[in-house]
Amino acid sequence: METGGVTVNEGVIGWDARENLQRLPSIVYWGGLGTFDFRRFPGSNGDYHRSLDSFYQQFNDRPMREAGVDVSDRAPANWSPSLPPPPDDLWDTTTFAITRTEAEFFREQMARSCPDSLLTHLIMGSLDENEAQFPWDHPDAIDLPDPLTSNLDHAELFSLAIHGAALTYNLLLARSALERGMTGRSYDELGPSMRKGCQLGPMK
Repeated sequence: METGGVTVNEGVIGWDARENLQRLPSIVYWGGLGTFDFRRFPGSNGDYHRSLDSFYQQFNDRPMREAGVDVSDRAPANWSPSLPPPPDDLWDTTTFAITRTEAEFFREQMARSCPDSLLTHLIMGSLDENEAQFPWDHPDAIDLPDPLTSNLDHAELFSLAIHGAALTYNLLLARSALERGMTGRSYDELGPSMRKGCQLGPMK
């Protein structure tokens, strides 16, 4: 992707880690590929690669016609038969840009496999483009059908709870640092919000 012109700010997994990357993008996206029916293979990423030899052997052992009837469409498939073919320069100049055919395939797969998901509503144009930082802040979110609105409410409450827990944890660390005599430069490095937290009274 670097050869294709993709830069560090475009979200490439493993850009910094390079050969030391522990979790490959194919593993990260494996679940989503199954959810949206891009992938038909039912097992894990590792199971898929281990099965390829036996999978392709099925085609060598399988007659392509039985009694004059083409049975190729009944052959097992690991991926959606509607998957667009890869570009000729896939391994030379790959970028995040997709063709119209690929975009339409994405749209159709998501609409068919997960018609009630928030992502599908975004892709299908049910929500106008907006710079909201969180999905529950989108001005049109209130018009989404149930259970999406309910799920967004729960997501917002969960986000607030987790954020509050992180703030509380850092506050406790800051107070502990102060009690241990962390002063001077180290204390200043805590930042104004943490220094203010150190000065607060006991938590209720």
